[in-house]
Amino acid sequence: MKIILTLLMAFIAFPAIAAEDTSMSKNQLKIVESKYICMVNDSVFDKEQISVPVGDKTYYGCCSMCEERLKNDEAIRSAIDPVSGNSVDKAEAVIAVDSSNNVYYFESEETMKNYVFNNTQKQKIKQMPMDHSSHGKMDHSGHDMSEDSVAVMGKGVVHSIDAENNKLNLTHEPIPALKWPEMTMDLAVAEGVDLSTLKPEQDIHFHVELGEDKVYRITKIMTPEAGHGDHQH
Repeated sequence: MKIILTLLMAFIAFPAIAAEDTSMSKNQLKIVESKYICMVNDSVFDKEQISVPVGDKTYYGCCSMCEERLKNDEAIRSAIDPVSGNSVDKAEAVIAVDSSNNVYYFESEETMKNYVFNNTQKQKIKQMPMDHSSHGKMDHSGHDMSEDSVAVMGKGVVHSIDAENNKLNLTHEPIPALKWPEMTMDLAVAEGVDLSTLKPEQDIHFHVELGEDKVYRITKIMTPEAGHGDHQH
């Protein structure tokens, strides 16, 4: 009888261990050669893309329209490092993809490693047993809540600033990591994020995270026109 119970317990425990390993693997990133990336759509492909020389640098696009945009639109040739918040040239960036083929641009392998480490630590904390008895009502805001609580990069245009209530009304581009389409919405802003320099119709890059109360909040704001390394916390 003891042998049967032991085997049964081992059988029950095994899927839990396997599930934990799978969950952790979501935080891993794979470095990809730039020639496999469409730098306009920020998508990864299994074949080499169209090379687009601009000055002494080479960018890549998936079609003639993307080729023209890379040639003529300087803004599309840069991205924001999700860790440092610095602007990085896509032709010089360390490019990585996650298990969902979301593309990330880093200014160095060091910031990429920091991104993986930070997200792994947050995942470990998320997996720790929690007392949910004190949680109040949760505002799900109609969005997919299946994503882990990690910082996700977004781009958008600010329409109005409600500093008193820590909210921004903005139109953001699609955010694949959260399965959000392009939309105009009110988005909560975390305490301590400086909104004083923002203006209506201003372009911003931002980090958004899911809080313990299941509300998405902007946790970091970067203004592309501020220049390399100059960003808001």
